[in-house]
Amino acid sequence: MFFTSTLRTRPGATREAAAARPTTTLIEFWAPWAAPAVAMAGDLADVLADADLALSHVRFDIEEDPEAAARHQVRAVPTLIVLRDGEEVCRHTGQLGTAAIQAFLHRAGVAC
Repeated sequence: MFFTSTLRTRPGATREAAAARPTTTLIEFWAPWAAPAVAMAGDLADVLADADLALSHVRFDIEEDPEAAARHQVRAVPTLIVLRDGEEVCRHTGQLGTAAIQAFLHRAGVAC
């Protein structure tokens, strides 16, 4: 089964909750004041909408849930982390365009 779902988190959501999703999980850390994170959100949404991915997407606003950012040792936004079976397999910090997001997901073992 291929699907993409986006889960917007509330403060206090845990890594285990994100990792317990039935597929590989892409965690996006962002903040509304971070122009690169806001700019990348549209490209990321396009990639997730256009691709036939077995992937769950979890989005953490670091202002609303700083504990999640601390747990994942996020020091800047945007940061993308791919988890498989609860373990980090790939990470990128900084703005990416559509092609670079696709390449990042490919490096993480997610076919685009």
